[in-house]
Amino acid sequence: MSDSLTRGGFIRGLGGLAAMVPFPRCWAIPQVGRSDRVYDYWCTWGVQNGMVASRAQRDASATAGDQGARGARENIDEKLVFGPDGWADFFPSSRAGMYMMLDDGWDVAHGVHPNAQMEKFGSLEPAADRFGSFGDTPEKRLAGINRALCDRGWRGAGLWVAAQNFDERKLEASARAGVGYWKVDWGRQADSNAYRRRISESKRRIYPELIVEHMPLSSSVFNDWDPVKGTGSGRMPEDPDGQTLERMSFSDVIRIYDMLGPTETATALERIRYLSRAAELGGNGTVLNVEDNPVLGAVLGHAFGLMRYPRPEARHSCTVGSLGIDEVNRALAWRRFAPVFGATAACPTVVSDARIEASFVFRRGQGWHAGAWEREVRQNAPAVMARGMKLPEVTYLDGRHPFVVASKHPNGALSLGVLAPLSQDEMKTPRASVRLDARLEKGVPLGVFGDVESLTLKDADPSAKVMAHDLLSDVDEDITRDVVRMNGMITLPGEALSRIGQKTGFDDPSCPGFLVRFV
Repeated sequence: MSDSLTRGGFIRGLGGLAAMVPFPRCWAIPQVGRSDRVYDYWCTWGVQNGMVASRAQRDASATAGDQGARGARENIDEKLVFGPDGWADFFPSSRAGMYMMLDDGWDVAHGVHPNAQMEKFGSLEPAADRFGSFGDTPEKRLAGINRALCDRGWRGAGLWVAAQNFDERKLEASARAGVGYWKVDWGRQADSNAYRRRISESKRRIYPELIVEHMPLSSSVFNDWDPVKGTGSGRMPEDPDGQTLERMSFSDVIRIYDMLGPTETATALERIRYLSRAAELGGNGTVLNVEDNPVLGAVLGHAFGLMRYPRPEARHSCTVGSLGIDEVNRALAWRRFAPVFGATAACPTVVSDARIEASFVFRRGQGWHAGAWEREVRQNAPAVMARGMKLPEVTYLDGRHPFVVASKHPNGALSLGVLAPLSQDEMKTPRASVRLDARLEKGVPLGVFGDVESLTLKDADPSAKVMAHDLLSDVDEDITRDVVRMNGMITLPGEALSRIGQKTGFDDPSCPGFLVRFV
């Protein structure tokens, strides 16, 4: 994807990762309704592809499509995961809140690829030539991998699963090994609801603690857009079809599936609109996974599956949309106040009639989808989205419009995100002031992500102090003198939040994020 983020500040920011602050002490604030179930994960596919791109250097064709996947599939084994400077050491301050998702290639021998040996995929047995030191049987290797990840501080192992060759013994093996998450992706049965339902119903009977994620029926890179012809609406259908509703009815998690930046935010929001509607109509508390969009996930209460990773060569990876690591840690910090929650009709997602069209001409080699290279892509999504509350009122200040998202979480926590229409540092966030139809009370945390000119809410206690801090920090700052209180409302100036963020000391291309509370 974008190779524009090469500034030295990003490299300096990486140096601070190992010393990242632990979970802040302020998390002693009571967590009403908090759930300890983890839905977020970091997926190895981004770094697997990044290694291909790094070796290929300027040969963009090596990372595109099936050829890139073939190379990436070779790049996963115990040395890469657990060796010196291995992937298991990524995200030191926040990996306890994520599974490590072992992606495509982990359960087949080196040199096995689907074009010639499709039947080999879906064994769910760690390949002996990749993870041999963990034991002389597949079951020992699987348990050893999961145990080693837990010992490194991860929630545990997640497994990429080909949609074929399922039998219940594989569930039993994952249960004995303690594996917590299956990501059921492509395969000969990828489109079959009956096959996927069998997996989900079997796991509820045999291993109900396992989270099973399914892919949606539509798996195009862009929403209704043909970059070769330059035609399409850039949108999802208005209403979900019957097959999508059926898939929602048995799925723990539905992943919104592969996207390509810098139009990724628009693509994601439109899919969230469509799939939220499907989950509210046909789901059973289904959780949405919004891919590598941690800020959207944090604000809207959806899970995320990261691809980015904290190495300088990440800028070469065709699957990495952002190099921002700090925003990952901020999003996972916010999880402690506002955990993931599934979609239900009782907590609906609402969207504005107004929409934003994100348009971008991809450079050659930008992203893994060669069909978009040197062509324009247009993606269209609601300008404003809210979950569990009324739509925010947005005042645009410079003629351009950001995406604005907000939620009132089931435990009462409030969150707001203001995001640029184009991601990956392709443009700055347009200026906007936001008004939430919500009351800020003592004990209710407010998470603010992105650059907002000002935020106005109902003032529950005009005598209360207003404290705020960067979600990377545990140092509160009293901003009471900065706020404006008038007619039962309180306005938080974005300038005060920005001042706090500038004190954090980290330097990478991340979305800012703050915790605000009354005391």
